[in-house]
Amino acid sequence: MNKSKYLIIILVFMSIIGCSNLRTRDMYKESLLTNIQNRNFEASLQVIETNKEKCFPDKDRVLYHLYMGMILHYNKDYIKSNFHLTKAEDAISELYTKSVSRAASSMLLNDNTLAYAGEDYEDIYINIFKALNYLNLNKQESAFVEIRRVNDKLNLLEDKYKEYVEKLNESENSKIDIQVKSIQFNNSALARFLSMLLYRAENRFDDVRIDNRYIDEAFKLQGHIYNFSKPNLAGFSSIKADKTKISFVSFTGLAPEKYPVTYRVATLENLVTVFVDDGKESQGEQFIFPGVEAGYYFKFSLPRMREKDSNIKKISIEVNGKVVGELEKIESVNRIAKETFSVKARMAYIRAITRTVLKGIASIATQKKIEKETGELGGFLAKLGTAALTEASEAADLRSCLIFPGYAYVGDFDIAPGFYDIKVNYHNNYGSVEYYDVFKNYEVKEYGLNLLESYYLK
Repeated sequence: MNKSKYLIIILVFMSIIGCSNLRTRDMYKESLLTNIQNRNFEASLQVIETNKEKCFPDKDRVLYHLYMGMILHYNKDYIKSNFHLTKAEDAISELYTKSVSRAASSMLLNDNTLAYAGEDYEDIYINIFKALNYLNLNKQESAFVEIRRVNDKLNLLEDKYKEYVEKLNESENSKIDIQVKSIQFNNSALARFLSMLLYRAENRFDDVRIDNRYIDEAFKLQGHIYNFSKPNLAGFSSIKADKTKISFVSFTGLAPEKYPVTYRVATLENLVTVFVDDGKESQGEQFIFPGVEAGYYFKFSLPRMREKDSNIKKISIEVNGKVVGELEKIESVNRIAKETFSVKARMAYIRAITRTVLKGIASIATQKKIEKETGELGGFLAKLGTAALTEASEAADLRSCLIFPGYAYVGDFDIAPGFYDIKVNYHNNYGSVEYYDVFKNYEVKEYGLNLLESYYLK
C-alpha cells in the first residue's frame, strides 16, 4: 500500500474520531441541567464525577472546576466550593498567559483543540461566588478581597487582549488585521452592592456612599446591560431605632448557552467574502486576503450566545408569615456574558476565516496529489476524508459552564433583632409561587451583617 492510500485511511479515521470526541464532550449536559434546575445538587455532583474521565480531559480542567465549584456552592459546601473555584481561577490565569506567548503559533488551531480558558464573565463571577462563600463562612475580610478582585478584573478587561492580538497580527499566517473590540462593561452593580453590605457592617458609611454612586453609574453608563430599573437603595444607610437590617441576594434562571452558526467563505482574487449560512443575511462581509485565488468555497462554524429567560418574574419575602417586600433585579448575567463574549468572538471570527481558507486550499492540493497518484476513486475518498476532517476540526467551540445563574436580585429591609421564620417566594408569569426557600429560626443579629442567599435556577 503506497503512502497516498495510507493517507486516505488516516484522514477518514481522524474525521470519525474528531466527530466522536465532540459528541462525547457534551454527553453529560442534559442530565446535569435537569438535576441543577430541580435542585438535586448531590446528583449533579455525581454527574460531573461520573463523566470526568470522558468529558473533562486536562484541557477542560477549567470547566471541570467551574462546575464543581458552582454545584458545591449551591449545595452549601462553601469550603470545597472555594477550593474548586480557586483552581479554576488559577488555571484561567495560567492558560491566558500561555495563550499570549503562543498566540502566533495558534493562528491555525481551532479553539476546540486548545485548552478551555474560560469566558471573561465566568472569570468575573468566580470572585462573586467566592465572596458569597466567604460571607456564608462569616469571613468578611476574605469576601472583601474577592470583591476587589472583581473590580480589578473589570478595570483590566479593556486592555486584556491587546498584547494577544498584537502577536496574532505578527504571525506569519496572519492575512486579516485583527482589531480589539471596545468592551462596554467595567462596573458590576452586584459586586458594588455586596461591597456596600460589607462597608455598612463596619459602619464605613462614606465608602457605602461611594459604592452607591458606582451603582448609579453602572445603570446610567451601561444601559445596554442594565436595561431595567435600578433597585431602590434610598434607605440603605439609615437604620431606624430598635431596628437592624436584613439583606437578601437571590439568583434565578441560567446564564446563556452557546450555539453554532455556520459561515460560508467565497474567494476572489486577493479577497474573501464571508456569509452567515442561515438564508437571511444576503450581504456578506469582505476582507482583503493577500495571495488567495478566486473560485474557492469553504465553510466553518463559530459559537454565538443565546440568552436564557427565567420562569420567575417576582420574588417576595415573608417574615413569620407576613410579606415584608419584594427583591429587585440588580444584574443580568446573561447580558454581561454576551457583552464580554463579543470581544473574543470577533478575534475568533477573523482567526477562523484565515484558518479555513489556508487549510482549505492546502486540503484541495492534497486531494489533487492523491488523485494523481491513485486515480479518481482515491481522489474521491480523499475528498470525503479531508472534507469530514475539516468539518470536524472547524466545529464551533461550545464549551462553557452552563450552571451560572442568569439573573441576580437583591433586597434590604428593616427588622428588629431576633429569631424569625423567613420564606423567599419565587413567583412565575402567572403570579403563582413556583418555589419557595425557607430559613427556619434564622437569627437576625443587632450588629454586623445579616445576609441570606437563595436561588431557583429556572
